[in-house]
This record gives sequence, C-alpha cells and structure tokens, in this order.
Amino acid sequence: MSTAYQRFFDENGWEIEHYFRTVYHLFKHVKDQSVEIDATPAQRKRYYDLIKSQLSQYELVLLWFNVEGLNRGNWDSIRSDPEAKPFEHLNKANLVENPPDIPVGEVDDSTSLK
Repeated sequence: MSTAYQRFFDENGWEIEHYFRTVYHLFKHVKDQSVEIDATPAQRKRYYDLIKSQLSQYELVLLWFNVEGLNRGNWDSIRSDPEAKPFEHLNKANLVENPPDIPVGEVDDSTSLK
C-alpha cells in the first residue's frame, strides 16, 4: 500500500501537502502550548478532539497514510501524547472490514489505493 500511496502523493501532493502540514501544526500547537497555559489532560484531550472532529473518514485515512509513510518521525511526539490519539477512530475495522464507500465516477485508476 505504501507504493500506491507514494504514487498518489507524487501525483496529488501539491493539492494536499499544505493540508497535512496544517493538521500537524494544529496538533503540535495544542501539545506545545498546553504546558504554557497549564492545560489539564482533560482540556488537552478536548482541544485534540476539536481538531479530530473536523476530519472526515477519507481525510483521516489519507492523513494516516501520510504519517505512517512520509512523515512518521514528525508525528512521534504527538502520537505518544496519551490525550492526542490522532487515529483513535481509525482502526483495522475501519480500513479493512468497513471501508468508506467511494461514489462511482470519483476514482480513476491512476490514483486509487489498490
């Protein structure tokens, strides 16, 4: 799958790369600034949940591929934060057993993640 994602990113990265950077910096801001404002773990979790609530299942899958492949090291500190859990709603059941429906006509063979 990483080869398929790499091909997808090579062809479409210019359209989505800024989006991945924005999501990363939102998570990073919560992690870094929570110390300065003395946020409790519950408050940090609430801020992280607000970010995650804006991500569709499709965006979450693409973000997961991006983090697992191209940008794994950048996300390590965020993924280790017990309140962040950026992919808590994305598990094997979501990806394998219940993949999202893709409307007919919205996928072409050159960018599909087969």
